[in-house]
Amino acid sequence: RASVIMKAEEGCPEAPMKDFYMYRTQTDEDYAPVNQDMANIGGVLWYLHNEIIWHHYLRVGSFSSIPKTRIERYRVKTRATCALHRLGMNFGVVNAYDLGKCTGPFGCENLHHFGPVVGCESWNKGADNHFPHKQWMGVVKYPNAMWYSLPGACSSQKFWGKTHKCERKEPSGACKEGDEPTGAFDCTYTYKKVGEISIDELEGIPNFGALMKSGGYEYSRASDK
Repeated sequence: RASVIMKAEEGCPEAPMKDFYMYRTQTDEDYAPVNQDMANIGGVLWYLHNEIIWHHYLRVGSFSSIPKTRIERYRVKTRATCALHRLGMNFGVVNAYDLGKCTGPFGCENLHHFGPVVGCESWNKGADNHFPHKQWMGVVKYPNAMWYSLPGACSSQKFWGKTHKCERKEPSGACKEGDEPTGAFDCTYTYKKVGEISIDELEGIPNFGALMKSGGYEYSRASDK
């Protein structure tokens, strides 16, 4: 529950550190990828197809009104807490975030049991970690598509509701700048932006506005083109 103070851990050196890339479909706004959902290449491209580019005239999502313009690339390092590693896992369940607030699954209780660890979900057929979106298995056509979640401070509140008191009770998993992940409840991952590509460049669109005015479209669900 949001009112429960996370019990801190000193770190978990026996848990291995993972070092890999994550991607985020983003607007022109700049903000850190904490209390956010991320993806690998397959996951982010599926998100573009399923949620973004079929909306004609405006490149927005089914649950977003701000146009997406680019895909960002981050180098991420992670280390599980001992509470999670003792169960033989290096990643937790993927949590869904809405405006900086963790909205599920099950009230985000996993963050209080295991700490703010990085979540990972695979949509490969037969994968064990397809929770909580099993319905997407067989629907996602990109091989090895995965989603991740990066828990931040005060994840029980949306951006404007976060307070210092809440942030102390619910620490971010993001380590301090310059630190390496230790597996402590306040240092389970690091991130560094290492590049981006505009969606126009990815699709080969010289001018998105001109394309729309000419009657063109990015993607049609009806024709799958």
